[in-house]
Amino acid sequence: MRLSSPILTHYRQALLLIGWFVISLILLRSLLRDASFNTVLEPTPYRLDLNLWPSNTTTTNGVVERLTFDNDWKPVTAVIHQVSSNENDIRQRVHELLEYPFIQQVLIHRGDTTLTTKLTVEQLDLDPLQQARVEILEPGSSSEPFGTFARFMTCAMASYDVCYFQDDTWSHHAMDSLYTNMVRYPNLIHAISPPSLYLDQLRWRFSNPACMLDLWICSTLGKSGFGKDQIRLADTLFSLWTNQYPWILAGPIYGHQALNNTPTWPIPPLATMSKSIRRLQQVLEADTSDTPKDYFERVEEVPRLDERDVRAACDNDRCLFITSMDPLPAPTELIYNRHDIRSMQHWEETYNELGNSNDFFDQHPYHFAVDKDPDTCWNTFHYPTTNDYFGLIFIGGDEQPDQFTMYTNNKVDHPEKQFKIAVTSDGEEWIDCDTADPALWDVTTPQQVQVRLKCAKDDDDDYKEPVARALRITFLENMKESFTVCGMDVGTLAL
Repeated sequence: MRLSSPILTHYRQALLLIGWFVISLILLRSLLRDASFNTVLEPTPYRLDLNLWPSNTTTTNGVVERLTFDNDWKPVTAVIHQVSSNENDIRQRVHELLEYPFIQQVLIHRGDTTLTTKLTVEQLDLDPLQQARVEILEPGSSSEPFGTFARFMTCAMASYDVCYFQDDTWSHHAMDSLYTNMVRYPNLIHAISPPSLYLDQLRWRFSNPACMLDLWICSTLGKSGFGKDQIRLADTLFSLWTNQYPWILAGPIYGHQALNNTPTWPIPPLATMSKSIRRLQQVLEADTSDTPKDYFERVEEVPRLDERDVRAACDNDRCLFITSMDPLPAPTELIYNRHDIRSMQHWEETYNELGNSNDFFDQHPYHFAVDKDPDTCWNTFHYPTTNDYFGLIFIGGDEQPDQFTMYTNNKVDHPEKQFKIAVTSDGEEWIDCDTADPALWDVTTPQQVQVRLKCAKDDDDDYKEPVARALRITFLENMKESFTVCGMDVGTLAL
């Protein structure tokens, strides 16, 4: 199967907003440009673009026009791969997605010939305006299913440049958060993964400054033949060969088959991944000139991996949890070389010697800090050091917090010596709050720490409550143990 040139052009421009199942087999890239360049990299601006909560936007024709032409709001085509024989699954997924105004088109790909009953738009129980935004693509006459490649073929036919992918057997409740983070930095793949798989995906990242691990699957698929098994696992190849680190948020996935991630393909996905990376490095090593003649990106998209701090969506889908602390070492600490790494299992074993365990992270994932349950806690795993931080980006406008409360399992005796708090309204200027005064702090119990927020610029004569679109809590000293966050209250926002 080949893509024609017009479709390829559209496909290469399409930004992919990928659900966890697509992303669950992947990852990639050299963190640095060729070391010989000795480039001093400028910090990436900390973007806070949306001043409205995405779901507060209506879906009138005027808004559709604004979604098309406004740089912040980007219309999205949702690509649903129907794999369930239960019609209620596809009906529920379509209704869920059309609740979001930025989902302006839904394409349903019925990729498997095992789905014997025909599906029509009328069966989805939509109103006439919604029906006009939905299209159903029946499987072709070929007896060979295209597997995950069907997603990308469908995206190539989308009316909009941004595609969101998912199957019909699962859903997640953080679409506004995922969309907001995509709008901040739209040149990356964005995804949500369940905590039980999140660390696996962090281990599937590769770095080799001597060569720059890059490849484009759409170009390769248009120029060369692929075997049937490789077509079925096209999501793995695509994600690897973009040669960019996807931005993955950790969060729960819902649905009766949400965690049924057992591979059913003839080739184990890890073997396909290993072959793809080896091929990628081999191609890059063959052309190290300043003007390579292949299709592979050599420069890392911003923000660079070490600059990304959004880790999870809040339970209410109204904020993003941020932290500088990562449970695994950066890819640059492990250099991938196809001559030394025998298999993906070998690579994972090397990573496991340095980082967190799946079981530990599954019990203390990022979103437990913002899930409204004081009995569940995020754990830093590593001991926080000076200037490590955690906090929130508020979705849907400004907050005016007059106090901040943190729930933790750690004993906090002198919070004024351990933490400082800063807020920002634009992502550029961070205003430090007055947290050095012990009188502002109230340690109700050793595990509940509260502070009255007084945050003002140095030249402000009259104090005003801080206007914040993001808030950071920064450690002022090296901790002697890992730190837990079981919940936070910011003004009237309870997490």
